[in-house]
Amino acid sequence: MVSQHDYLRSTPRERAWSWRLICLCLALLVTSVGGAVFFLNQERFALREIVITGNRLIPTTDLVSAVKKTLSRDHWLLRTDRFWFYSPLTVARELSNNFDRLMAVAVSASTFNTLRVQVVERQPTAIWCRETCFYLDETGTVFASAPDFSHAPVPVITGEWSPRPVNATTTPVQAVGLGTQPIPRSDFGRLRSLVSKLNQFLATTVLAGQTIWRIDVSTVGDYEFYSEPREPDQSGFKIISTRRQTETEIISLLHSTLTVATFKNELAIGRALTSLDLRFPGKIFYRFD
Repeated sequence: MVSQHDYLRSTPRERAWSWRLICLCLALLVTSVGGAVFFLNQERFALREIVITGNRLIPTTDLVSAVKKTLSRDHWLLRTDRFWFYSPLTVARELSNNFDRLMAVAVSASTFNTLRVQVVERQPTAIWCRETCFYLDETGTVFASAPDFSHAPVPVITGEWSPRPVNATTTPVQAVGLGTQPIPRSDFGRLRSLVSKLNQFLATTVLAGQTIWRIDVSTVGDYEFYSEPREPDQSGFKIISTRRQTETEIISLLHSTLTVATFKNELAIGRALTSLDLRFPGKIFYRFD
């Protein structure tokens, strides 16, 4: 290494040569970087096709527009719609942030000019209603507003659970909205399973043709399951239980009632069942109109 003292002792010709060498290195560096940027920004590497798969309700045009918007954010000399400079992870994150209905997004570049986006939409498993109605996905998270159905395609839940953010621990929020869970996830999973088991059980009994379509949750800890008849000449009824009762206990109590000859005779003569109350240990109260 040439010290400052040696540099001062060098001749003007030697100093001139050193400056030329430095300038040459800088010129080569700038030329190399500029050439690389020019090459990588060429149209041959431009994104020309965005392929969307997996969407059912979200329009493809909306997803494509969102991807193009993300890729239009150029950074100085770099074109972010070029194969080398866009990040699939960034595209996936932006789509997830912009579309609440999306559960999962996978982005990959199959060629220099083609970007493939595979999405999984949240599927409604229930509807939560209080002042307004919302779709809930399989985790019990609100992801979209729901209309007021006369015959809902999924069970409708109403009641008094306090909504909370998905990642919250103890602090409740004041209103149900996108991204909240009106029902604690564990309770929601148990409730979904219970409704499924009830419908499977009813289909094998004298009440075949009835389907649980609404669940009301009371402040004192009771569930009220309302049935919807398939036949126009039938009437619906409700099953009342506590949150503490297990699926096995509820199904067992129903089975012990629906197989009793007296109960079956009441149905046979055309009396309309209105309620089955399972809340009291060792006892079942039912009512006919």
